[in-house]
Amino acid sequence: SITVDGVCLGDSTRFSGSSRDQIDEFNWSVFQGSTLITQSTDATFNFLFAAPGNYSVTLRLHNRCAPDTTLRETFTIFNRPNAPVSYTHLT
Repeated sequence: SITVDGVCLGDSTRFSGSSRDQIDEFNWSVFQGSTLITQSTDATFNFLFAAPGNYSVTLRLHNRCAPDTTLRETFTIFNRPNAPVSYTHLT
């Protein structure tokens, strides 16, 4: 399975993958549409997105005892919410 943590622009987004079996190789690819944004061969990795939007990530898992498995997940990077504005009532 794929886990994507940190989907707010300006925060580092963490990608992690897991499987029931021992994994020999992780091959990550992150896309915006059909444009490749970044790749990694680490079990987990962090990436800082430059723009909000819809993205997808694929993870190809290689296990020497079983066929390769490819997982895909879509996710959205959101703009940071505006800080609340507080007003002081003057009398």
